[in-house]
Amino acid sequence: SVQLQSPASRPLPHIRYSLHDPVHLRAKMGWKFADLRWTYVFVQVLAAVVSEEEPATCSSASASSSCAPRARSRADDCSVLEPACLASLNGTSHEDWVPLAEVMVVVEGKGRDHLHDGAISGGAWKERFRRCYCDTWSEQKFPEDTKSTEKLRAKLAALEGSSGKKTILVHSDNVEDGIGARVKKAVELVVAALRMGFFGVALAIPPSGSLLHPAGAQDWPHGAVWCHESSAESPDPPNPHEPNFPLACWRFDFQPDFLAQSSAPEVRTLLWGGPQNQTILSAASIERFNCMHFGGNDAVPADAAWKFHTREAPLVKEGRPMDVLARLFASARTFSAADAQLQGRREARCGFGDAGAVHVAMHVRRGDVSETSGYNLPEQLGARGLSEWLCSLASALELDSGGSRQLLLHVFTEAVGRSRRALWRAVQRGAMPGFTFKEQSGDDAEPLYHTLGTLEVAPTCGQVVSSDVHFVVNNNPREALLCMARADVLVTSFSSLGWVSALLNEGLVFHPGKDQKPQLLQIETHWDLRDQYLDWAPNWFRAGDVNSRGPELRRIRAVARNSP
Repeated sequence: SVQLQSPASRPLPHIRYSLHDPVHLRAKMGWKFADLRWTYVFVQVLAAVVSEEEPATCSSASASSSCAPRARSRADDCSVLEPACLASLNGTSHEDWVPLAEVMVVVEGKGRDHLHDGAISGGAWKERFRRCYCDTWSEQKFPEDTKSTEKLRAKLAALEGSSGKKTILVHSDNVEDGIGARVKKAVELVVAALRMGFFGVALAIPPSGSLLHPAGAQDWPHGAVWCHESSAESPDPPNPHEPNFPLACWRFDFQPDFLAQSSAPEVRTLLWGGPQNQTILSAASIERFNCMHFGGNDAVPADAAWKFHTREAPLVKEGRPMDVLARLFASARTFSAADAQLQGRREARCGFGDAGAVHVAMHVRRGDVSETSGYNLPEQLGARGLSEWLCSLASALELDSGGSRQLLLHVFTEAVGRSRRALWRAVQRGAMPGFTFKEQSGDDAEPLYHTLGTLEVAPTCGQVVSSDVHFVVNNNPREALLCMARADVLVTSFSSLGWVSALLNEGLVFHPGKDQKPQLLQIETHWDLRDQYLDWAPNWFRAGDVNSRGPELRRIRAVARNSP
């Protein structure tokens, strides 16, 4: 446990929390967890786009909020192999960090009943959406079996035939989970709705449980904040028998900062599954819809969408995803345009400025599942296997065919400690296979977010794979999610967080293979989606495909490079 400090570094009386004891935190904040062993604890204070003002009307929202792309994201990025770039990235990453003490002061002072007062609630969001976009509004029960699903499909077809208008689902998510799992479960429901016959889905992710936005900007200046369990402040070395993941907090509002969707529905809302000319809903939208919703907060059981997919036909058959998945990805990627700078979305630099490199982002999940969970590719392949895999990827992309480009690996991870020396200690205890850190001046400096290491086993394919590795460690999740979505190649772990970045990534995405699943993931459940839905997009592959599907990889890579 720690003694919390005020911003002026004065002890706060009567507020002492054990950071590895989530029970006390849940008692204060009303959090509920399906599984305390692995879940993220997170806080998101949704930015007040219009929340502390009189609610905006559809006609008063600015049509200029369509957020047209300004420029490619790499136009203002820098090359991480340059010392000045590395120093700059380290300097700006810390700007979004929020002391846990300040979060707990709000928890203690506001009380559970007032932690969301400054944000747009799910019910209010749906009502405002209804006024702006809907000609009709009705409640529909989520279908529980095949018969009720067919009945709903017939109802939707008849309604469109009689009204001449498309029918969409309007849904506000209230699942209490980590941000990756929450988004993945919400998208799971979106796909279910598209399969039912809805033209599209308007989705909000508002305050719920540990998503906070207390009213009053004076005593809460941070805007959106996400707190999650992190190993950064864990004991060094960690105790494997008593895992300890204290909370780390960052300014981060998922909807505008990642999706580029405004908190207010009248400004800029994504119509999931909609055609390209109707992906962006705003005050300038002309068409109105028949709108349905699935009822209040508890109307859709937590396992409803998962059960729906298990009883329906497979979403991917013989390697070909269903049309609803193509609609899902086309709409989300058109709307969010991860590789573009968008008005309304805070920009992030990733160190991808070297135009001569193929930037490979690798999510190495370690933070809240122990250092040896087996969830990530380096652990699954080992040091030599990782080096050989990178060479195989370079060969599949024909980078070794006389070209001047090389693979540059960027590892996104969490680790015990906040210094480069701590990473070196992790290597010494075998907790970071595949990498090493040569001693250099400043190794004890804190906090560290960006640094360079090297591959433990030098690539046998020569200069086509760089031995230098960019480590992004214990960093701002806003930047990590967006940068992974922008990489030329993304390699995920068994983790829903990396999956969310893959949702928007239009380059090559590699997920771990089925034969690499840890024992913990052998039984599929509705609440643990780490290893499910890994074949939904045509640009998603398994790690082993680098050795057998070269032509397909090159075709996807070529399309991504030539996209506007």
